[in-house]
Amino acid sequence: MPRPSTPRPKKPRPDFPLYAHANGNWCKTYQGRKFYFGPWDDPKSAEARFQLWEKAGRPPEVPEHTNVAFQKKGAKSPHRRKGFPLWAHPNGQWAKKIQGKVHYFGSWDNPDQALEEYHTLLRRLHNPIEEGAPLTLRDMVDLFLGAKKLMVPTEMAKRTWEYYKLTSEQLVRILGEGYRVDKMTPNDFAHLRAELAKGVAPITLFSRMGQVRAIFNWATKTELIRAPRYGTSFDKPSRTILRKHRNRKPRKRFTAEQIRLMLDATKQPLHAMILLGINCALGNKDCAELSFKHLDLEGGRFVFPRGKTGVARWGPLWPETVKAIRTSLDSRPKPKEDKYRNRIFITKYGHSWGAGPKHDDPIAKEMRKLCRGLGIYQTGVGFYSLRHTFVTIGRKTADIEAVKFIAGHAEDANDMSAYYDEDDFDKEQVDVQRLHTVTNYVHDWLFPPVEDTTTVDQHTEECPSPGDDAKSQEEERPS
Repeated sequence: MPRPSTPRPKKPRPDFPLYAHANGNWCKTYQGRKFYFGPWDDPKSAEARFQLWEKAGRPPEVPEHTNVAFQKKGAKSPHRRKGFPLWAHPNGQWAKKIQGKVHYFGSWDNPDQALEEYHTLLRRLHNPIEEGAPLTLRDMVDLFLGAKKLMVPTEMAKRTWEYYKLTSEQLVRILGEGYRVDKMTPNDFAHLRAELAKGVAPITLFSRMGQVRAIFNWATKTELIRAPRYGTSFDKPSRTILRKHRNRKPRKRFTAEQIRLMLDATKQPLHAMILLGINCALGNKDCAELSFKHLDLEGGRFVFPRGKTGVARWGPLWPETVKAIRTSLDSRPKPKEDKYRNRIFITKYGHSWGAGPKHDDPIAKEMRKLCRGLGIYQTGVGFYSLRHTFVTIGRKTADIEAVKFIAGHAEDANDMSAYYDEDDFDKEQVDVQRLHTVTNYVHDWLFPPVEDTTTVDQHTEECPSPGDDAKSQEEERPS
């Protein structure tokens, strides 16, 4: 059965009586009902069924020998027996959603054949080599995505899997679903790189190429294919190119005046999120997933392992941050789903502030709207830039380790000094004073302490200026 994502085929000839339906079948609409006569890859059989059906006078009920699936408005779907893995689709076929796509397996009146086609598809997806067929690009990416999805969420973040899926679809779109993986040459990889680079920044191309290599390397390790021949034209953009591109873009940081302006203009809960971003270096996802267990408002600190690296981190909370969180909790909406009941921040609709399946980030949207309203918006400078700003200002204390601890940065794999360092700073016995020094420095940068000018004013009143003293002496001098 063709995949619904496959481009619809053209009619074999201009007078062909059927049209290609999106569900993978040749179709005919009659009296408001859709009749299906067979899969795309067998137009002759579909036309033969159609001719039998037409000779019978196009009856409202389909003869059993034609085996035609049909959809009748208001028709009741057949009863599904216990343990049957397929469900009755309104188009008259048994269906199953596999790896994010709906597959169809035949008409309602033949569930046994539909079940057999379903198991055949599963065998092709999970073990295509046993059947002796050459491994296609679609088979490889489906196997890869299926294997990686088993690692979500214990070993892999769901968003990482979604990025793999997007790259896989790009790979299939560029080279084609039926492209044989064992026939790929360095020229194919060069063409793939050129297509992936269209309209994207070097850092995006760097990421996509890394994901493509991960797919092929996984297939090599699982012995689905031999080691691919990438050639010299499939190299990632160099670090020099990445640095040059970054230097042409605006710096991802805010000034103290801009942050104060945002805090004065925004309402809860974004007000509290901005303070958490500059106080604790929390990003969009951190704020969306922040729970009550991560905060100690009485003690004035947060304990929140970073999801991206798994590195333990905690740090002090400013009094302004604690006050803002308490204010936000006073007006916190009731969550619609039970899994969000422990989240600190809930949208006014009762949902999570986390990014959706299409990477639709509510926090980024609200921050963009705020910055544009204040006239300080720059492309690429958003909520996550608060984290960049914290690290940039905090490093001026020269205590890089304390900054990295609060931000949850992992040590570079090539930095052997991290393995030789036996200090307890990266464990629970943290020098708290060093963390306070960093956060206090950032706090004073954002909220400069007001200098006491009382003594200076009194001194100015009591001590005359040199000009006044000379004038008074001149008046006292006799003429």
